[in-house]
Amino acid sequence: MRFYTNAYQKYDRILVRGYENGERFKEEIDFYPTLYVPSKKQSGYKTLDNLWVEPIQPGPISDCREFYRKYSQVQGFKIYGMDNYIFQYISDNYSEQIEYDLTKIKLFSLDIEVCSEQGFPNVFDCAEEMLLISIQDYNTKHITTFGVRPYDNQRDDVTYIECNDEVDLFNKFLEFWEDESPDLVTGWNLELYDIPYIVGRMTRILGDKETRRLSPWGVVKTKEIEISGRVQLQCEVAGISIIDYLNLYKKFTYVNRESYALSHIAEVELGMEKLDHSEFDTFKDFYTKDWDKFVRYNIIDVELVDRLEQKLKLIELCIMMAYNAKTNYTDVFYQVRMWDAITYNYLRERNIAVPPKEITNKDEKFPGAYVKEPNPGMYDWVVSFDLASLYPSLLMMYNISPETYIEKRHPNITIQGVLDQTVDLESYSDYAVCPNGAMYRKDIRGFFPELTEKMFNERKLYKKKMLEAEQEYENNPSIELRNTISKYHNLQQNLKICLNSLYGSLGNQYFRYYKLENAKAITFSGQTTIK
Repeated sequence: MRFYTNAYQKYDRILVRGYENGERFKEEIDFYPTLYVPSKKQSGYKTLDNLWVEPIQPGPISDCREFYRKYSQVQGFKIYGMDNYIFQYISDNYSEQIEYDLTKIKLFSLDIEVCSEQGFPNVFDCAEEMLLISIQDYNTKHITTFGVRPYDNQRDDVTYIECNDEVDLFNKFLEFWEDESPDLVTGWNLELYDIPYIVGRMTRILGDKETRRLSPWGVVKTKEIEISGRVQLQCEVAGISIIDYLNLYKKFTYVNRESYALSHIAEVELGMEKLDHSEFDTFKDFYTKDWDKFVRYNIIDVELVDRLEQKLKLIELCIMMAYNAKTNYTDVFYQVRMWDAITYNYLRERNIAVPPKEITNKDEKFPGAYVKEPNPGMYDWVVSFDLASLYPSLLMMYNISPETYIEKRHPNITIQGVLDQTVDLESYSDYAVCPNGAMYRKDIRGFFPELTEKMFNERKLYKKKMLEAEQEYENNPSIELRNTISKYHNLQQNLKICLNSLYGSLGNQYFRYYKLENAKAITFSGQTTIK
């Protein structure tokens, strides 16, 4: 069994970490991507438009970029193929379904505590001293805590490493980090606080060279990003996936919480609370007056995230989604990337070269679901109904796909006209006609409907197996059955997430198959169906 845990591009090389037959491997590969150009002969490779193309290898990655630059302005000369070279590398080397072993993937839950002499410390100046770093290994459940003061450790599952000062703490932490070499690190608000603060503070105290030891490839990058109008810092540690459990929870639980503080989520999901320290007036008083309790507070925070994962299995879901799509773990947050990889691998199996990505300025928004205006009052016999996978079903029903789209439109169709049955559809019976006027061929099956049907049927199968396991568990509960339920839940949930995100990708101008009319065809048809 061989599987990757991270693939990173550095210049012309792909840097890969993973496991083979239970042992970790680490490789630097000179990668020569494959592109496709128009061909006059039958080469065995086609485009979605049914044109012949032939594969070429201009050279390493830098030469491919130069090839794109040189020929991008040549009229009528399109360059086909996957231009995300990490996706192409993974697909080239893991062409079959990826078999992976979760027990080998080293997952850490991490939490830090920092001085607050001048109020809450920020990640831009990292002016306050690091006091504690706690890490829990998800597989062994053992916790390792680094602290700058003595601590009376009473737990066998905790190793407390007392450090002389902050410099000593960072040095011992780096030795541990390099020895253990995590594949994936998680924590609550880890991406925008804990990791940037560790990187920033370590750079300030030890310098750039030592900070780069955080990465197995010696590459640590920091960039500013804007979220909800606020500038934040984000760090990339090459070779290690940084997955914020807060972001996972928001994206994949599909519930709205009044608060996303760890204390609230832990109480709601686990019936547990963070360690209360309300007897102290300030956070500074807490770590100054009761260090032992302060350390326990830090340890409990990593345990809470670990227990959330034991219950929710969101990291497991994330890993499963990444391997099914053949991407890195962090790509699961980006629906366009995921669908780019999924469609690339699906078409690759059929010797179809993916079209070039063309960035389009998107000025027009497309409408969403229909919401009926309620009439306030008291009602008897209230009924609730749900349509199974509405958008994926409509995409299959109307055969919505890039290669089935017809440039001409129905001249006067409207949603109300469809409902009133006053629209002329007979004259356009050769096509599937959507309420926004978009029309699709019926003589060929589009690859999006074909792929959607495949995923839809797989999801139904996994959901059936999950329900069967749940029924069996009620009569004969066991750890094995509980794990089986979790496995099939994640399998069907992965497919559900992918299926429901496709229509959004179709309406995203950065998607390879972006066409606003296709996205509108789905939402207009959805409104018509609901009405």
